Parts: sequence; structure tokens; C-alpha cells
Amino acid sequence: MAEMFQVLGLRRAHLLGISYGCQIIAEFAARHPGLAGKLVMTGPTVDPAHRSVIGQAVRLATSAFYEDPSLSVFSLLEFRKAGWRVMLATLRHCLGHAIERTLPRVAAPVLVVRGSNDALVEQSWAEEVVRLLPCAELRVIAGGGHALNDSHPEELARVISPFLGYHPR
Repeated sequence: MAEMFQVLGLRRAHLLGISYGCQIIAEFAARHPGLAGKLVMTGPTVDPAHRSVIGQAVRLATSAFYEDPSLSVFSLLEFRKAGWRVMLATLRHCLGHAIERTLPRVAAPVLVVRGSNDALVEQSWAEEVVRLLPCAELRVIAGGGHALNDSHPEELARVISPFLGYHPR
């Protein structure tokens, strides 16, 4: 990703990660602090207390009840396109990455956002993420599940905008 910044001529950028994407932007910000502006972590995974295939599958299935059914269909189609080999490698990396070890090394300001009905990211884990980060705050979107960008995009934008310094008219 640092190479992408160079190719695009970016000196610094705000980053938004959703679910597993939070692990990616946390690692990037820890490794390249000069490139990472503010970070938004929406539904940060993986809670070390539930770092197993079974633990994640149960929570994902529970979270699906709070998401639009079309998201599950879309996700299954994308998983099928990617293939089992890619999906298993991604899952292995996701479960193998201990985000709790990376978070204390993130110098950028971070906004952690979770939906109140997010079974993958329980309130206690979201609070622990904030505690582990040197400069972070937590916002909870009432009624939201794990995929806030899909189910509650307007509320998510309202929460993120002031943090990023954007004030729509």
C-alpha cells in the first residue's frame, strides 16, 4: 500500500477500514506512520477471545440477522468468485494477525465505530480496541450490525465526517 501512495503521489491520507480492513489499516499505520492521517475502524476484527474459525462463524451467522439479506447473497457470490483457496488464505491471515499487538503502535488518531447489534465486534472488544490505541474514541450506531456501510451508510457518514474535519452544509 505504501507503494500505491508513491505511485499516486499521496503524501498522507485518511484511511477507513471495515472489518478485516481494520487489521490492514492498523498494520499500515503502524509501519508507515508518516503516511497515515486519521483512521476510521468500522467493526474492527478479530477479538482475541473469539479467534477461531468456529467463533467467527457463529458470530458472523448471528450478525447476519441484523444485515440486509442481499448482503449475504452478495458476499456468498464474491466468496464463490474468489474461490476456496483464496478464502481460506484470507481467513488464515485474518485469524493469524493479532491486531491487539499492532494497535499500541498506531500513532494516528482513530475513530472506532461499531453497530449496537454487531455480534462479531462486541462492545467489550470495541472498548478494548480504544484502550489499546494511543489516541482513539468510540462511537456506537444504534441498531447497526457489522456492515454499517451497507445497513446504515448515512449514520456512518454523520459519525465519521466531523472526525475527519468535514462539515457538510
